[in-house]
Amino acid sequence: MKANLGPYGESAMLKELVPDLLRKIITKMKESEILVQNEDDDLWDITYIQIQWISPLLKELFPEEDI
Repeated sequence: MKANLGPYGESAMLKELVPDLLRKIITKMKESEILVQNEDDDLWDITYIQIQWISPLLKELFPEEDI
């Protein structure tokens, strides 16, 4: 899903801000053990897939052995 952000959509500041905020959110979720990989919860897989689409550089937050 893509959002139309109007005149702010092409802003360089926004393009830098979104990955930084996502990194902080995911890191905090992992530290709080909200985002953990287990068989009963799809949050890890869904988040990993969405991160690849939104900001592929953030894949580093998902080590290969965890996927």
